[in-house]
Amino acid sequence: MDTVILEHNLKKTIDQLLTKIWEIMVQLNEYDSENKWAVSRSLTDLVACFEEVNALQEKIHHIEVPMKVIEFIDEGRNPAIFMADYVDEVMQENRAVKVKNEAIQGFRKMLLEQLQETFPEQT
Repeated sequence: MDTVILEHNLKKTIDQLLTKIWEIMVQLNEYDSENKWAVSRSLTDLVACFEEVNALQEKIHHIEVPMKVIEFIDEGRNPAIFMADYVDEVMQENRAVKVKNEAIQGFRKMLLEQLQETFPEQT
């Protein structure tokens, strides 16, 4: 099965899982003996969703989530913000490397000029 389809199915199943958790929370807040069967059915559906997530994640074993992202989510923060911060950090590092690379190229050019002046026959 194509990885994109697997990832889409995993996302869809996780969305269903979150919906089931929300439904159970609502049912438990309004719990009485009349809706115990609804809670039981929702819990069964929740277990089925967990089983499906487990089956799908076994097929998509190549995706690794950095521990920083998991900690960020555990703190209740938006992973999109983490990605934006990470992209900004990478761009800043890229700019710093670019400046260093330009400095090295300038030094190389200056060194070559000096070598040509000092040792014209060898260069």
